[in-house]
Amino acid sequence: MKKIAVAVLALAFLMLAMLAAPVFAAPPTETKVPVTLKWTNVGPTTTVIRDVNGNVSHRIMTQNWAVKLFIGDSETLIEGTAFGERQTLYIYGRKLNGVDQIANDHYVISFPGGGFEGNTHITITDWDSVLKTYNVKLHAVFHGTGEFEGQTLNAWQNGPGTTPLWEGYLSKPES
Repeated sequence: MKKIAVAVLALAFLMLAMLAAPVFAAPPTETKVPVTLKWTNVGPTTTVIRDVNGNVSHRIMTQNWAVKLFIGDSETLIEGTAFGERQTLYIYGRKLNGVDQIANDHYVISFPGGGFEGNTHITITDWDSVLKTYNVKLHAVFHGTGEFEGQTLNAWQNGPGTTPLWEGYLSKPES
């Protein structure tokens, strides 16, 4: 009877060890390569406005972009296009001529041979409709498609938003 109890106990520990082993495995290694993305709105932009109350409106926008991607220290850029769908709240009244925005965008970016798809979260403050200036905090995470499959693009912008310029890195799994 003792032999059976020891065998059952040993089998239980073995099964537990097999389940726990992947948890103790080393994480996959990756290379992070710096990137810069330059965005130019090429239109058309469509907007559907749904007023919530006098100080807030919900807007659904679609935008078309030309995108230039610089990877690492390369001076050779990759040119592509992007289509974005934005869900945003416009918050009025904080300052004269101003509006703040909280936006979530979904982008599909296409380059020759592949691209990226993913989401951004954007906070725009101090928009001045007269001067056309604003500040932006933006964070984007995209997964690669086609030739970029298995790669992740992580980018951000923080500061004056009049020139859409994102900096970040491209994560590539090491082979």
